[in-house]
Amino acid sequence: MIEGAGATVLPVKLASFTAIANKQGFVNLAWATASEKDNSHFEVTRSVNGIDFERLDDVKGNGNSDVVNNYSYTDNSPAAGVNYYQLKQIDFDGKSTVSKVVSVKVGLNQSNIKVLANKSSITVNYQALANGKASFTVYSVSGTKLATVQQNVSVGANQLSIPVQLGNSLHLLKVVQGSESVSVKF
Repeated sequence: MIEGAGATVLPVKLASFTAIANKQGFVNLAWATASEKDNSHFEVTRSVNGIDFERLDDVKGNGNSDVVNNYSYTDNSPAAGVNYYQLKQIDFDGKSTVSKVVSVKVGLNQSNIKVLANKSSITVNYQALANGKASFTVYSVSGTKLATVQQNVSVGANQLSIPVQLGNSLHLLKVVQGSESVSVKF
C-alpha cells in the first residue's frame, strides 16, 4: 500500500526473529511484530543449505494490530548441523514478504546422553538428533578402549545396553554419529 509522498507502509513490521537450539535437540523459533496490517499468517520454512527452503508449518497472524505481538514455533525434527529458517508473512489478500534468514547449529552435547553403570554393563539413554548409525565407545580413565557398539538409532529417545567390565575409577563414553561426537564421564 502506498501512502503520502512515496512512503511505503509495510503490512507487517517484524521487530525480531531468533532461532535457538535447546537441550532436547529441538529448535525454538521466536519472533515479534511491532505492527500488523491484514496479516493472515506466517509460513515457517527451513533449509539445510540456506537456499532451498521447505514449509514446516503455518502460524496464525493477528490481522491488524498496533501493539507488539510475540510468536513462537518449535522445530521438533531439525537436521544435525546448521539449520536455516525464514518466515514468509502472508496477507489476507495472498500477498507475501519474506524475513531475513536466521541460522542455528544443532549438535550433540552432554545433555543428549545419560549413563547408568554397574560392574558388568552400562545402560545408555541417548537423545539422537537424526536417524542413522551411531558408535558408542567406552574408555577407562587411562584411555584404554573397553568396548565399542555400533547401533542404528532413531530421532529422539534411544536406549542400549553395552556389556563391559568396569573398574572402580572414572570411565568415558564417546558417542559418534555422522560428523558429531560427544563424550561424557561416568
